[in-house]
Amino acid sequence: MLGGGGVEPWAAIIVGVVGAPVLIGWNKAADMFKYDDPLEAAQLHAGCESWGVVSLVCSQTRSS
Repeated sequence: MLGGGGVEPWAAIIVGVVGAPVLIGWNKAADMFKYDDPLEAAQLHAGCESWGVVSLVCSQTRSS
């Protein structure tokens, strides 16, 4: 059974588990460059969404 976007449920769990360290890494990079974003919107959209696109392409299954 496929979840949303054609990703197997086990792959969706991996995508989410990896997404948290990706966000933390982007937050550290923003701190290093002294980028002030109190809501972390730029880090969330740049980092996590780019990870989401890459992971979707890598984990997508073919439909019949």
